[in-house]
Order: sequence, then structure tokens, then C-alpha cells
Amino acid sequence: MPFVIGSPMAIPNVFSVRMHAMRVLRDKFPQIVDAVEPGGSGDMYAGLNEEEREALAEVTRMGFPPESWFGYETMGVHAFAVLYPGIVMADPGYFTDFWTVPGYLGANPPESLLKARVRHRSTIAQVITAADAGRMKLDVGRMAGQGRGTADKAWQNLQEETAKIPVAFRLASAAPDVDFMGGDLVMLTGAAAGRTVALRQLAGDVVVPGAADPAVLAGIEPGDEVRVDNSNFLAAQTYHRHQVPGRDFPVWDQFRGADGQPIYPQRPMLLGPLFAAHASGTVQTGKFEGKMIVVASLWTARRFRGNPTGIARESKSIWARVQTTTSGSGMSIMRSTMTVQIRKIRPERSVISGCCSRRCATSPPGSKTVWRRRRARTTSWWMARCRCRRRLPSARVSSPW
Repeated sequence: MPFVIGSPMAIPNVFSVRMHAMRVLRDKFPQIVDAVEPGGSGDMYAGLNEEEREALAEVTRMGFPPESWFGYETMGVHAFAVLYPGIVMADPGYFTDFWTVPGYLGANPPESLLKARVRHRSTIAQVITAADAGRMKLDVGRMAGQGRGTADKAWQNLQEETAKIPVAFRLASAAPDVDFMGGDLVMLTGAAAGRTVALRQLAGDVVVPGAADPAVLAGIEPGDEVRVDNSNFLAAQTYHRHQVPGRDFPVWDQFRGADGQPIYPQRPMLLGPLFAAHASGTVQTGKFEGKMIVVASLWTARRFRGNPTGIARESKSIWARVQTTTSGSGMSIMRSTMTVQIRKIRPERSVISGCCSRRCATSPPGSKTVWRRRRARTTSWWMARCRCRRRLPSARVSSPW
């Protein structure tokens, strides 16, 4: 019973299109959430300008569920922080073409893209270690080379090399105040000259690196000239437009013209299959012989609705798509409801999963599902108890009426 369906075109594209929407719509999410929540107008495009409407339509057509925007405050970049360096390594020419070649967003940048771009040159004023960050009450999270848990950290703090690994850097001058989602610290001088360190946080004159080689971090010293630059990170947010696959992935049809050809310049290779093969050891085909029950969240912000279609198309098994409570960024929990869709195997027989109809096929004649309505905040749902099955305490099931 697979519960997260792989797709050879999911990574990095489902992340890049979401990053683009988060950047463009960052001030409009409250009204979008109000529109799609129960009691809302239903028009999530109301009050948006042309760029915002296009960004919202683009991510929605790619399969992102609009209902999931309620978690925008804690959604974060998630795995994109890890995937981004891989895109830079695999296709470095893209990041030059993005800002110079017609057909790419950066060649004729909208005002919002220009405002979001940071290219700040400065020098390292202070190297901040974990102990320094604690005294400064600076939240830097878990860094490369650091253990998780009290016991691990106590053991690692005994190691002199680990204790010296920087977790942040203070600059001689503060960078511009933008909605910084990620970028790079480009080393211009010093022992680490020519190296680039990915950044995940920018707060005034303090920069916090993301996943990085501890040896490179240890080579950065006060007085080194650096440049805080998020140009490549911004460029990666529309990488999916230049990765149009075959017709087997209809969510990319929005990037095709009337003649069926891509409307944007295309890169020499598709990174999706490469990422998929690296992650799972193979490229998914969607071909499966036999019966299968697929449990897939309909509200997930990481793996969109359109991804499992290959298996659904190839397989003749049951496909029960279940929306369950899904975790957000960090330790926060996103609330959601559960919807179970039933597909018949044979015309004379249906399979019921998770107490999803008024009448359960496995119940004695005359028994019915007992429904009780619950309410939490602004969202109501139906809790099901089937007389032939034990109650699922955490299952939230949409009413069949």
C-alpha cells in the first residue's frame, strides 16, 4: 500500500513552482485562504494583480491544492534548500541564461523580482559559533556537523573541531531588508575564496548557512570579503517552466502553445528523472501488475495531486486517495480533513475503505454508518463510526451527503 507516489518529474519542479508562488503571493495569502475556506467567497483570485493571478494559476494547474495555503506561515522552503544546490551543480548555465536570455523571467524581470533580488557586498565582521549563538539567543537550528538530541550534542561539544564550526556570520554592513527565502554567500577573498555557501537565513547583518561543508565554513575568517547573493535562488523558482516533459504529464500543458511546443526555452536535459533515479535507484514508470490501494494526501504541499496519475492510468487496481493530517514545516502540524474516493473493480462489486459511505458493504443487511458532526475553528467535518468496524479515532471523513 504505497502512500507517497513517486513521479520522475516531481523533483525539483513541485518545489520550484511553490517557491515562485510563495514569493509573489506572500502578502496575499490571508485573503486567498479566506476565499477557499468554508464560508469564503470561493474566488481566490479576487483582489490580485496580473502577476499574482498568473502565479496562483500556475501553481494550481501544476497540482498544488489551494486549500493547503492555510499553512503558508509555516510552510517554508522544505526540501528545496537541499535540492537547490543540486540544480546549480547539474545545470549551471541556466543561472546565467535566466538573467540574460529572452524567454526567461529574469531577462525581462517584473518589479517584484527586482525588489526581491539581493547582491550585497560586505566583509565578515564576526564568526559565530554555536556557543556564541546561544549567548546571542540566535536561533540557527541544526547545522552540518551537529548532532541531534542532548546526548549527541554533549558528546560532540567535547570535540574541538566541531566546537569551532561556525553556525552563522555577522557582516560589517546589513544586507537590504527583503523577504529572503534562500541564497548564497559567495566568498571573494580569504582561504575559502571562490567557494559558495548556501544561505537559509538573512537577518539584518547576520547570515545563517544551510547545508554546507564544515571544512569550508571553518575556513571563513573575519575580514574576508563576501557577497550575499540570491540571484540563483530566485532563478531556480521558475526552473519548472524550462523542463517540459512529454504528454504523459498533462500539468505541463500550460507551458505549451497552440502548436504543442513549449512556449519557454528548454534546458538540454530533464532533471526530474535524474533526481528520481538518485533518490530511489530507478525511474518510476507507473506500470504495475496486480491490485493496489494507493493512499495519497489530497492536501499535501510537497507532492501534488497530479503526480500519481501515471500509476492510476496504468494500473487497474483500486485507487483510494485518502487525505490525512499532514505535517508542515518543522514540527508544526497542518490540519486537514480526510476524503476517500472509491473506484469499482467490477460493476457488481465495490470496495469500501475507511467508513466512506452511508452503507458499509461488509456490514450485515440493514446496518448503516453512524455519522457525528464535529467542528473545529472554522472548519467542520464528519466523524464516521461503522458498526462493522472499530472507530478510527484520528480519521476525519467528509460526509457523503
